[in-house]
Amino acid sequence: MSDYGSDAIENTIYHALLIQHFPHAHFIFSNQQFRQGDIISPGIFMRLAYKDFPADTIHICLLHIESRSPEKYTVAKAANQYFIGPDNGFLPIALENEAVEYYKLPASGAKDLFRDIFIPAALRIVQEDAAVFAISEESPKKFLMPSPAITGNTYRLSVLYNDSHGNAYLNMTKSEFDRITQGKKFSLKIGYNDHIDRISEAYHDHSEGDKLALFGLGDMLQISINCGSAAQYLGLKYNKMVMLEIVAA
Repeated sequence: MSDYGSDAIENTIYHALLIQHFPHAHFIFSNQQFRQGDIISPGIFMRLAYKDFPADTIHICLLHIESRSPEKYTVAKAANQYFIGPDNGFLPIALENEAVEYYKLPASGAKDLFRDIFIPAALRIVQEDAAVFAISEESPKKFLMPSPAITGNTYRLSVLYNDSHGNAYLNMTKSEFDRITQGKKFSLKIGYNDHIDRISEAYHDHSEGDKLALFGLGDMLQISINCGSAAQYLGLKYNKMVMLEIVAA
C-alpha cells in the first residue's frame, strides 16, 4: 500500500525490489492518492480491505509522515496478518476492533525507508517470526477519530472517506446505528432538501441515479448514488456533515 501514486518512479522501483526479495510471493499493489498528511483515509481504506486477505499476509504500508517529531515505524500483528507502517495513528484506525500486538521497528540510519527498513522487516517475518522483534512497551500513537455529536434525537455525522466511486463513508458502524435506532424510524438529512429514510441492501435495489444508504465494506454507514458519485452530486466529501434524526415512535 503506497501513497506515491502509480505514476511515481518509486512505485516501479519498489515493485521490482519486492519481486527481487520475494520471488515466490503473491502481490497486490494499492497505489492511492491520499491527501498529504492524511491519516484517516488510509486507515479507513485498510480497514475496509484487510479482512479479505489470507492469513500470514504482510501489508507494507508506505505512507508519508507529515510531522516535525522524529519518525517512528512499527510492526503490528492482528487477525493473523502483519502490518508494517508508520507509527502516526494510521494503524489503530485500520485495526480498531482487533486485538493487536505492536513491535518495535528501528528506523535510524535508513537512507531509503522501503529498501532499508520495510523490506528487511518483511524478510524477518517470512524467514523467522514476528517474535524476533522486541515487543513495544509504548502504546502506539493514536489519532482521535471524530465521534458523532448528539443533540437530543439528532446525531451529527461526518464523512470520513470517499472511495474511487465517490461513495461517502460516515463515522458510524452498523452496531452503533442499530443501538441508537432500535428499529425506530429515522432520517438521514443531506443538506436542506435531500434525505434518506431507509437502509438498503444493495445498489441495484434502486434506479440509476438514486441516492441510498447501506452498510457496505467494514460495516460502516455509507451514502451512495447508484451509478453515480455521492461526493460529486451530493457534495459528500471529506468532513461534510450529515444529520441523523431519530423519529419518535
